[in-house]
Amino acid sequence: MSSTSASSAFSLQPAVEIEDAFGNPEYNLASATVNLSFASVGTATESISSYTQSLGTKTGIVTFSNVAGSNYGGGLELTATYSLLTATSSAFSISPQGGETMAFTTQPVAGPSGATLSTEPVITIL
Repeated sequence: MSSTSASSAFSLQPAVEIEDAFGNPEYNLASATVNLSFASVGTATESISSYTQSLGTKTGIVTFSNVAGSNYGGGLELTATYSLLTATSSAFSISPQGGETMAFTTQPVAGPSGATLSTEPVITIL
């Protein structure tokens, strides 16, 4: 997995190949369902998102679409499960989407203690 931005669909969507005991693609699973979920092993606090996809044209490969992480941080993994089988991706990061800095666009104005500011400060996310 490569890194991506929060709330954006991954540019490279996950694909899972189910193989038999000899490493050959399992072609006879047209009705199989694969579940994909996030797991956090680092600083990311990803909510539990789960995706389900059925196998397509008897290729043994299921490709997911619109998989995205909603929070940012490092140490996320994707876990795919099919029946009793489980596969886990290597750890990856999700970076903040835009708005990575902020600045005062209207500065606060001095005033007496306890009084309402005559000019409210405005902070803009850049």
